[in-house]
Parts: sequence; structure tokens; C-alpha cells
Amino acid sequence: MIDHQALEYDRLHYIARHDGEAAMRAFARRTYAQYRTVRRQALREHYGYGEVYRRPLIESCLVFRRVLRAAPDTKAMDGAQDSPAH
Repeated sequence: MIDHQALEYDRLHYIARHDGEAAMRAFARRTYAQYRTVRRQALREHYGYGEVYRRPLIESCLVFRRVLRAAPDTKAMDGAQDSPAH
């Protein structure tokens, strides 16, 4: 089974290393909003694919929310090692 939380943390780590912490947080904020919109539309319009991607979308959203809620001056990504995903 694919560990979607670990994949998202890996993506966020890459962006933070390559483009900086601010770019990583902007990516997390933008992607979190997009995933939530897709999920709401799938539920409202009863798309069959909504159930297929439900768990991965929710797991990804949990990662993004965790990172975004962390104070900017803390090491938000360090929590990844404490999560069940790692």
C-alpha cells in the first residue's frame, strides 16, 4: 500500500530544500485548497472516482494542514518523523 503521507512529506522536503521554506508553505497552502475543493466537488456531484481517491486526498490534506499550522519559526517538517507515516 502506498504511504501518501510519506510521499507528501518527501515532496515538501524537496521543495523546502530546493526553493526554501516560504515556497514550501505556499505550495502546501495552494495544494491543500485544491485537494479540498476536488474532494468537495466529488462528494457533491457523486463522482465515482471520489471514493477511489478519498483516502489519499485526506491523508495528503492532513500533512498539509499539519505543516501549515506549525509556527513558521519552528521546524514544521521535523514532526514528519514522529508521524505514523514515517
